[in-house]
Amino acid sequence: MTIYKKEGHLIQLLPSYFRWIGVLIIILPILVLIIAKLANIELFTSHKEIAKIFCGDFIILGLFLIALTKDKIEDELTLLIRVKAMAISFIITIAYVILQPVFDLIWGDEIVELKGQKIMIGMLFVYLGYFFIQKRKR
Repeated sequence: MTIYKKEGHLIQLLPSYFRWIGVLIIILPILVLIIAKLANIELFTSHKEIAKIFCGDFIILGLFLIALTKDKIEDELTLLIRVKAMAISFIITIAYVILQPVFDLIWGDEIVELKGQKIMIGMLFVYLGYFFIQKRKR
């Protein structure tokens, strides 16, 4: 594990090969669900819900590992981009949670409770998207 010390704060990131472990953790449960669908393996309704929950959990875990993986070149600018990406993803997620029911009311749709998995996956996608876009710009 790499430790960067900046003004007394410690930031610990995982080694760069954890990015591939995260990708593998995301792909494997999706492949299992696709193979089960193609092989016409019938699951009971309760099993389908459990499979969706576990698939979502593995996607969150994989995205989290990718987010915590250090780059090959990790410097102060990269750390600044990480902090900005986290702030942007947090702000966008809060705005989504607040505005989604408002838009449901405006469009006349039924207000649906937001699930934690959906919120976390969205937040991690926004973080990774913003981080990689800003990293390419530098």
